[in-house]
Amino acid sequence: MKKKKKFTIIISSILVGIIVTYFASCFIGYGVMANILFKKRTCDVEILNTDPYYTIINSRDDYPNLTNREEIVFPYKEYNLMGYLYQTEIERKGLIISAHGMNSLADGEHAQYQSYYLDKGWDIFAFDMVGCGRSEGKGILSLAESRFCVESAIEAMKEKYEDVPICLIGHSWGGYGVVAATNNYHVNCVIEFSGFNEPRDLMLGMANKTTPLASLTAFGFDLALQAFEGNKAYYKASEAVINNPDINYYLIHGENDDVVPIKNYSIYGQFADENYQNVKTLMLADSGHIGLWRSKEANEYFYDKYREIESLMKTYGSDLPSPLYDDFKASVDKDKASQLNFELLDDIEEYLLSSIKI
Repeated sequence: MKKKKKFTIIISSILVGIIVTYFASCFIGYGVMANILFKKRTCDVEILNTDPYYTIINSRDDYPNLTNREEIVFPYKEYNLMGYLYQTEIERKGLIISAHGMNSLADGEHAQYQSYYLDKGWDIFAFDMVGCGRSEGKGILSLAESRFCVESAIEAMKEKYEDVPICLIGHSWGGYGVVAATNNYHVNCVIEFSGFNEPRDLMLGMANKTTPLASLTAFGFDLALQAFEGNKAYYKASEAVINNPDINYYLIHGENDDVVPIKNYSIYGQFADENYQNVKTLMLADSGHIGLWRSKEANEYFYDKYREIESLMKTYGSDLPSPLYDDFKASVDKDKASQLNFELLDDIEEYLLSSIKI
């Protein structure tokens, strides 16, 4: 009997140890991931002058029509976010609110389509989300945060634009934000590029990429996520689409997107084979996660030049010798790398106009 009791105690201790280790690992793992992804600023405005990415493509400073703007500070939680209002010089069609992705900012590559639609007669409100650009915050806080940042931007603009059609455009993190925000705020139309459908699923997918057995920790991961973030990480953007048949949504995704894969993760994937009257979908062949509003030729040129600078940095280090870096910059045609997909952007505008019934 004593041996049996001792054996039971040993087995029970081992099981308790395994369970405690499992949940401790899940909570620690979530904490590490959150610290890497969300708790550090990675896209201050200085990156426009220091990141090799912006030596290849155009940003806000490359567009003369984006020179004049009104800076608008608006609240989000305990933070102040910075927004930039551009007003068209021709008859105004409506207002477009532009939401950027992770590791980006309002003045980055999104300026390419902002400039285009400004000239087409749209006022543009671009803003830096929490922890990005000139907005306050030590980091982006969570994947779910873009939804609430967009809601704050809509609220700020609704005070300024009474009885004016409001449309949203967002990419990736901002793509999720502009769609999910319509759960609580009515707008006329939403244009979404490369957005994920649910923060929780994408986070677990990221974990699986780096740790193949991460799926085994899903139960503990969910407990940690619930403890740190509550229910917001489980909100599916697709629910906003389904619950708002009077808002039009244009969902655009790259066929080869490996950041937000179409299957299981994207908003686009939830509706590509469905028939909703308020939803239009477009899959762009041979396209990845970024630059979907640019032409195929522009993106091919961009990736060629980016591989070139990556190779130089691999050989010489990230702090390239000035003559070498200057020679590279001189070899780049930024306008060529930033050439827009005019057919797509015009199609988007037709959808915007049909949504506001002009």
